[in-house]
Amino acid sequence: MSLLGEIREENAMRSRMACPVGRALVEFAEKDAAELQSALDDATLTSVAIERVLHKRGYAISLAGKSVGAHRRGACGCRA
Repeated sequence: MSLLGEIREENAMRSRMACPVGRALVEFAEKDAAELQSALDDATLTSVAIERVLHKRGYAISLAGKSVGAHRRGACGCRA
């Protein structure tokens, strides 16, 4: 396979993968997933605050607000 073909294949695979926030929503217990979704829907809660709490609870996520921000905007693999 050509280099470009491999890149396109990798890109297609990545675009079908859930982002860290989407994975959390699937992996968490129902109550925690519902609370996380409520937090995501609440514009008064910052993306950084949500990521910090997820990180404190041991979930592997960046602390820059980028993962949650992208998920909130629909610019992540969950919605590709």
